[in-house]
Amino acid sequence: MKINQIKQKIDKSLKVILSNESWLAFTLIGISFILRVTVALLTFSENQIDSWADSKEFLWFGEQFALGNFNPYWSVEEHGLEVGPFVPLIIALFIKIFESPIWPFFIYNCLLTSIIPFVLYLIGKNVFNKKIGLFSAFWSILYPDFYRFNIQFLKEPSVYFFLPLIVLLIILSIKNKDKLIYLFGSAVAFSILMHTDPRYLFYLPIILIPFLFVKWALIDRFIKILSWIVICLLLSMPMLVRNYNIYGEIIFITPQTIAITNKIWKSSVEPYNKSFLEQRLQLSINNFDGDEFKTAEDKYYEQRLENALRESSGKGRTPYKYGDYEKYFMAFKHYWQPIFFSPNYLYHGFRYQKWSIRHNFSSLIFYGIFLPFYFIGIYLIIRKKDLFAIYIVTIPLFHSIMHAYALMPLERYRSHINFCIIITALWTMFYILKNYKLINKIKIK
Repeated sequence: MKINQIKQKIDKSLKVILSNESWLAFTLIGISFILRVTVALLTFSENQIDSWADSKEFLWFGEQFALGNFNPYWSVEEHGLEVGPFVPLIIALFIKIFESPIWPFFIYNCLLTSIIPFVLYLIGKNVFNKKIGLFSAFWSILYPDFYRFNIQFLKEPSVYFFLPLIVLLIILSIKNKDKLIYLFGSAVAFSILMHTDPRYLFYLPIILIPFLFVKWALIDRFIKILSWIVICLLLSMPMLVRNYNIYGEIIFITPQTIAITNKIWKSSVEPYNKSFLEQRLQLSINNFDGDEFKTAEDKYYEQRLENALRESSGKGRTPYKYGDYEKYFMAFKHYWQPIFFSPNYLYHGFRYQKWSIRHNFSSLIFYGIFLPFYFIGIYLIIRKKDLFAIYIVTIPLFHSIMHAYALMPLERYRSHINFCIIITALWTMFYILKNYKLINKIKIK
């Protein structure tokens, strides 16, 4: 009897909250913000900048922007502006206003990641129903990665926010065909996203794919897509002009994008990833011992092997260089893998990867247990033939292929699209429970 009373009270409370979305937004964002700022205060006071690596690079570029130097050269790794300019611009803005950008940027990160629960609620509601949206929001309030990077000068919090926002605005722009604010908003958000992480420039086809299949007149679809692309191009002009003045050719956002645009037109500028590998190979050449049976590349991979063995303390399997096809298969496997109890080796086969019990547990609870339901959901949703649901399940598949091809199977990169996996998995769980109840009600005579 008491259980039923508690259930009734919970249902009544949820009904009150869901009946007023302004109150729901305030509640979700408020709770999230308090939790994220509290964790940021505790963790930063304990570690300060000891855990900073890439953050130092973003901070340095932000400091250069604040000084008016928009063509800075990072001497630590010998390259120019290779990161997306959005985060350094935000850092520069905070330097101008507050002198020290540290806590203003942390608050900015906490605020963005605090808005995510309401964004996910709206995605779940518009794709499936309010219940899915609400459970997705609860997941995002607690999701560790929405806390982990808030005390860093990194792009992750911005990507975590803008990617689901774009998905939401694309869905709303199709549901509300005549409200151009959603189309404009999604284009602006996408422009910010790709200037935060240049790899998302190549997300353009997957972002726009719903417009190709929506049941509108062909001319309407064409106008919407063209308008969206034009807005993005206009917002990209400052970096296009800047890059042309520096490099003497058309480069989108940063040289990070050259590896892909080289498939269309050849560039004389080397992408950072390639030049960095060549630097390591050159170092091997400089230290080459003259063994006629070895190349400098062999020497380089020998050094990587020695480093991997040292990091693993000789435990587990011996690392080796993956083959031409094997490296893509392993990258795809490592991309989706929820736990790393035993030693694994990423990229070409030499980057040591093993997680702590706490990290594995966290990944399992907030990602791994949902993964089987996501893959079941793909089948169920394709049968359902729902455009927006198919849109949601497609994004992680595209993302995984892109990162496996680029040999970047890090959890940090996969976590950007985990919200799609969770929303799909939650819908699948409720779908299975609902149909299981229906089966139990069928009495066999």
